[in-house]
Amino acid sequence: MENLEVILSIAVVAALVAIAMLYSRIKEKRNLAKAQDGKDLRRLREEIERILPEAASWDVAYAHWEKVERYGRTTRTTYYCYGLAFNDKQLYIIPLTFDEDNDMELHEPMLADSSVLGIVSHYTLSDKKTGEIKRITATFHDKNGKELLTLYVDTANTREDRFHHVNIVQPNECRHFDQFIRSLSGQVSEENADLPERVASEAAAKNNRTAIILGVIGIFASVIPAAGILLGILGLIFASKAAQQRSILSLVLPVLALAAGLLFFFAGFLI
Repeated sequence: MENLEVILSIAVVAALVAIAMLYSRIKEKRNLAKAQDGKDLRRLREEIERILPEAASWDVAYAHWEKVERYGRTTRTTYYCYGLAFNDKQLYIIPLTFDEDNDMELHEPMLADSSVLGIVSHYTLSDKKTGEIKRITATFHDKNGKELLTLYVDTANTREDRFHHVNIVQPNECRHFDQFIRSLSGQVSEENADLPERVASEAAAKNNRTAIILGVIGIFASVIPAAGILLGILGLIFASKAAQQRSILSLVLPVLALAAGLLFFFAGFLI
């Protein structure tokens, strides 16, 4: 009897999973069919041209990004939506928000070209069989190497839930954006050839300073052995990342903090 109940429970769960998957698949196909009429893409273009009249002859595409943050067992996902307007030389990124009625609101456009960008990295995911583009991932950094934003440009976008607001299929726009982002990345890289080295040097200098600070704090905190040992180890970790910017102090001070922590630790057994 118990075995029968277990089998029935498994069958019910399997049936529910199958129904959910079937519903999701049907919904996706229905949304893709709706996207074929281009209504949402036309709406996006009309809104962009309203605030950027010069974009009337440019390519327009939809982009998004999902930022996932984990705090212990809690996961938080923040959804970002963008409209893109670009020609051979310029790209405007326009943040989008949607209200409860799915009405679109455009915010201040951000110019993203070689005059403001220091690094542009990108990756194109294509279908292995057809070679058609499925997704382009692009990350933009400013002249100081600080990340400005990351975005996805997908060929197929559907209203799969309340966080996804459009039914847009944009294969041509993806091909054009792929060509554009490759050109922009090359141009930005050429104009900022020294930036990666400068960013790495600044990061190394910061790690060197952090190692020194941790070492100093660790020495004074070593009367609490665990604190001295922990801060000494952390200081050595940061010193190892300082590379060419590493100084004698960034090595000596964490070692002293570690040694002092160990000294107080073993002294506790002798007293």
